[in-house]
Amino acid sequence: MRFAYVFAALAVPIYAHPSMANLLNELMARDVDDSTINDDELMSSLNGVSDSSITDVGSALKKILVCKGTAKDTSSSGLTIAKYDNVPKLGSDKCKKDTCCVWHYIGKDLKDLFTNPDGSCNRFARQIIRLGFHDCITHAGPNKGGCDASIVNSKEENGRPENKGMQEITNKLKELYGKYDDNGISMADLIQFGASVAVHTCPGGPRYRVFMGRNDTNDANPSGLVPSPSDTADDILEKFRNKSFLPRNVIALLGAHTVSQQFVVNTKLAGEGQDSTPTKWDTKYFEQTLDQSKAPKNVFTFQSDINLATDSDSKSWFKVFRDNKERWDYEYACAAIRLSLLNVYNLHGLTECSKALP
Repeated sequence: MRFAYVFAALAVPIYAHPSMANLLNELMARDVDDSTINDDELMSSLNGVSDSSITDVGSALKKILVCKGTAKDTSSSGLTIAKYDNVPKLGSDKCKKDTCCVWHYIGKDLKDLFTNPDGSCNRFARQIIRLGFHDCITHAGPNKGGCDASIVNSKEENGRPENKGMQEITNKLKELYGKYDDNGISMADLIQFGASVAVHTCPGGPRYRVFMGRNDTNDANPSGLVPSPSDTADDILEKFRNKSFLPRNVIALLGAHTVSQQFVVNTKLAGEGQDSTPTKWDTKYFEQTLDQSKAPKNVFTFQSDINLATDSDSKSWFKVFRDNKERWDYEYACAAIRLSLLNVYNLHGLTECSKALP
């Protein structure tokens, strides 16, 4: 089935307060002056291809990676991700010839796994969003870590202190992989596809595009690259800048803490959310991190998040996303796709399977 997408630059949203519109324009102007993203590994692999030779996927990613393409499904902006009609039967010749076919069935299983009886997202959804981040953020340069499933396949990496609390979803993914591995899937793709499904499973979460074709490794990725909940703002922003992420990308990704619950930073307060609505994808996280007086007593805020919310380079993005969820959803989708492709160098050869998302 042919995809129908509308490619356009994201228009600056209309704000009730002119001061917020001015703030956003100022922040975006700073990003225009920053060549970090255009010069990074991902963009360099795409910029070196002529327009006549670039694939449809390459062309789409070239825009998405700098937040100028359509990264998510939102009916309000006129964009819809095409539905997967007439899906072939799993195991049939037609299904085997369509890379995305098996992902349709995997998506249904994941949706069921991530959903509470009341329709909200559960602990498995939270864990895989975190898992997807941890698998990729260990990228340390060309062919050094990244989105390669090492966090699942390497016992050493999976057992690191920073990865504590994700073993339950790791085991679930291994079961699911065993069910579908004869269909040519990779664990690395399963992790990132699952993270996208999980975000959308949480009420209010964006449905962002997914691309398949990552390779797996059993070797542990470099250590010491996952941000710590006690890191300073400078530490975190520097770790991300080394991977060509700007402050707005960092804070957009950090917003996933809206569906987070901590169990290992302070075991005495295990289960406390990072905002008051940890089963919903909303902007309460930005509001309550910026102003701790608005957070109920059972909200646990990481010191690193407070540091970023008070830092001169990042606090303004907390305000922008607090006041405009649509803007945050779009920026999150762009940043999440960029993150999901760290150390993936066959961008032109990837297959888009957004139609397989449940």
